[in-house]
Amino acid sequence: MEKIFSSQDITLVSFYQAMLEDNGIASIIKNYYLSGGVGDLPANACVPELWVLDDNQAQAARELLRGKTGAPWQCDCGEQMAAQFSQCWKCGRVREK
Repeated sequence: MEKIFSSQDITLVSFYQAMLEDNGIASIIKNYYLSGGVGDLPANACVPELWVLDDNQAQAARELLRGKTGAPWQCDCGEQMAAQFSQCWKCGRVREK
């Protein structure tokens, strides 16, 4: 098991976990419920962490997360889309990989 990401923003960590699951990479979030302990627990112990269960998939997971901030793409309908979107909001076409 290997930690690949951490952030105080649990929504972002959960979003990244969903991205991994959509791509067949099993993961867990540690410290999911510890944000309520900030002040009573050390702050660094309360930060949500995303862990990949299979060490052999850790590098692929990192590349996937890095890829979400890549270059924008243009759909065949002409709409410009941010890199993190895999489907056009205008026509519904799925981005080719």
